[in-house]
Amino acid sequence: MDLTLVLVYHITYSNGKVKNNLEFINIINNIIKKENTMNKSNPQIKRLLEDINANSEKTLTVYSIEGCPACIEFKSKLDRLDITYETVDMDENEEMWTMLEEMGGSEFVPQIIVEGNLIKDYQDVNELLSKTITEMIERKVILK
Repeated sequence: MDLTLVLVYHITYSNGKVKNNLEFINIINNIIKKENTMNKSNPQIKRLLEDINANSEKTLTVYSIEGCPACIEFKSKLDRLDITYETVDMDENEEMWTMLEEMGGSEFVPQIIVEGNLIKDYQDVNELLSKTITEMIERKVILK
């Protein structure tokens, strides 16, 4: 799911304006027709982007494997949010796998380290992005 839609869903839903799934689908369809980018004039999105920008100096490392769909999707979303990150290719990189394992990491990618804190437990890319941004800006962010 596109990050634009995720943010709109979260903001709309969290404000209690969506009454059912059909209404949500209609809202999304209207948004798709009107624009294909984030509405940066929305106060919640604007604040989130400002918080991300204010914390852009923080170190973010993405451990991934080339061709991994979740890795590609995650890095694409970071790019669209102008979040700077370093990528470590884990393909045949036993030293890095060992380091992540010693930190409590799993055998799956992507795994993320923000300022020395490993983020490894997540259900999908949006949850991983939520946890990454939460760690960056030190304020809970939930993207669904």
